Amino acid sequence: MKTRRTFPATARSAVTRISLTAIVLVCAAFFWLAPIHGVEKTYEVHALPEYQSDTARAIDAYQQMINRMLDDNERNWGTMQNQLNTINSKLDKILSDLDNISQRIAGIEKKMGVEDAPDEKEPKPGELQQQETPGKTQQPLNVN
Repeated sequence: MKTRRTFPATARSAVTRISLTAIVLVCAAFFWLAPIHGVEKTYEVHALPEYQSDTARAIDAYQQMINRMLDDNERNWGTMQNQLNTINSKLDKILSDLDNISQRIAGIEKKMGVEDAPDEKEPKPGELQQQETPGKTQQPLNVN
């Protein structure tokens, strides 16, 4: 059997202290020297904004407000144009449906032998028709 040598406690603690001190010094040197060789530091410089008078700030605010209003106006104009196109297509469909109904009614009237009603005289704009009521006569109104 081999005999194991044992060091006295003071020698072991001195070796341990020296090795720990060496490790700490190596780590500190590494962290102290690392930024010097590897990393460049960059700095941002922010300039102060230009001084503006109250009048200049009011003019800038007014221009921003006008720009927002113009943007909103353009957006609303596009929406309104889309809605008008939708309404126009619906009115065109209604017109074609009314034309079809009118043709069908004309065909029915022709088969039944119904004569066309005579056209009544339409009043001119600004004239009122006289309506006869029993016992009273109405005078036309002058519209000027």
